[in-house]
Amino acid sequence: PLGLAHIALAEAAERADPDALQREFFDLFIGVGRGELLPYASYYLTGFLQERPLAHVREDLGRLGIERVEGLFDPEDHVAILCDVMAGLAA
Repeated sequence: PLGLAHIALAEAAERADPDALQREFFDLFIGVGRGELLPYASYYLTGFLQERPLAHVREDLGRLGIERVEGLFDPEDHVAILCDVMAGLAA
């Protein structure tokens, strides 16, 4: 099932309109003032940013020996950072 989902994702990416994707990304994550979604796990667990779930993520990353990149300003519970960490662990 995972392989079939991966193939379906690749096919959808081939058919996607880059301008439409750019607009959707802007609406979802940036928006005028704020996007529809916040890409931070803490917000969905507590309703606030920079809360205890972020501290837990930082503790877990520290135990794994994963350090924050110099000059990175997003907190470690950002969805892109979490996906990057998971990709690294899977590799």
